[in-house]
Amino acid sequence: MKKKLPKRKSICSKNVNNIKHDTPSKTQSDSDCDILEDKKKEKKTRKPKKVISKKIFIKKFADEKVLNILERSRLNKANNSVESRDSLNDFVKCRITSTQWNKYKSQKIIIVTTGLSKEDKSLVKSIVKSLGAAELELNVSKRTTHVVSTGVRTVNLLRSIIRGCWLVTLEWVLKSLENNGWLNPEMFEMKHFSKAVQENRKDRQLFGPSYIPELFGACGFIYVEHKTTVPCNTLKELIKTAGGHITENTKLAKIIIGTNGLKETWVIDSITTGELQLTKLYQWNNAK
Repeated sequence: MKKKLPKRKSICSKNVNNIKHDTPSKTQSDSDCDILEDKKKEKKTRKPKKVISKKIFIKKFADEKVLNILERSRLNKANNSVESRDSLNDFVKCRITSTQWNKYKSQKIIIVTTGLSKEDKSLVKSIVKSLGAAELELNVSKRTTHVVSTGVRTVNLLRSIIRGCWLVTLEWVLKSLENNGWLNPEMFEMKHFSKAVQENRKDRQLFGPSYIPELFGACGFIYVEHKTTVPCNTLKELIKTAGGHITENTKLAKIIIGTNGLKETWVIDSITTGELQLTKLYQWNNAK
């Protein structure tokens, strides 16, 4: 018996089919290349974005040299105290500092600086951060307890006198850093500036939150003109804070602050001294 051999498929047909299928793929690849080249051209032709402006932030730090000097002085004092030490004196000092700390620990210290240089302000800011238990404010408010000043008569200084704040020198902050805690500000109070500084402060300590200044309370309605050397709104605020009453009607006003009445220095001097000054000395008519 002869076995039948299987029929061989023609290779030519396969090749033909392959060729037929390959031809469209080549055309597709060519078109893809053209698209990619077009995209590259588009990318090249795109204009770069213009940067209009950039904000630069600069952080300011306190002068480290000053802090290092204070730290050295504190260490020197500590070493000297160890050399000449008396146990009885140490006991007395500890007792005094503990009573001072207990007195002011419960009170939140709110500090405002006025009349200081930029360097001193940054120094106070860094010391407040290092010691803690205190905050800084820009302007004197009801919350303010201490005002660090050089004695220059500023608006914040006048506010501090009215509100009965502790008006102290920069030394209070520096000595507190040496002590590693807030000291009693009584030794650093600017009593020489005005008697009203101490009187108002004692009244505030005595009456607490119910303390209300009444310097201009008995003056009746006060009218403040718009054209004044000190801004009109600032004068009104000071008068109101010191217990005065403001009116916008000149007919109702008993006192007029401006060219048609008294100089604004009458308000400032009255706040500084804590007493109403004689109106005769501050009239514009006398100056003319």
